[in-house]
Amino acid sequence: FGEIFEVRRDVGALIAERAAARATRTQRDELRDLLDAVRTADGADAVQLADVEVHRALARATGNRVYVLLTNTLFNAYLPVRAALAGPFTDPAAAHGRLEPVVAAVAAGDKNAARRAAEAYLTATERIMLDGLA
Repeated sequence: FGEIFEVRRDVGALIAERAAARATRTQRDELRDLLDAVRTADGADAVQLADVEVHRALARATGNRVYVLLTNTLFNAYLPVRAALAGPFTDPAAAHGRLEPVVAAVAAGDKNAARRAAEAYLTATERIMLDGLA
């Protein structure tokens, strides 16, 4: 898991930064809608899958298909074991609260804030996931 989490942090922060610089108005609106789906999802599995869709939309917002490919590759490794990593998604409001600063920074076009917010989000969710495995 260590290697997956390292790449998740590094690539995720870069994707958020690029999305903030490149997202269209339509993509920003989509991100807000997908974020809202995290808050309104019912159950950890649904929250987790809604969260995945936010990250896929962030990758698309970069305008770089390789980031989309990297994101999907990481999710292909993650999704089969997601039940063991559901800790961050048991409370929809908390999951939304952790992810909201990322979407807000991207929507504002603030690259530096998007990177910092993504790093904070990815570090926090990693810690929760690893604690759940212990």
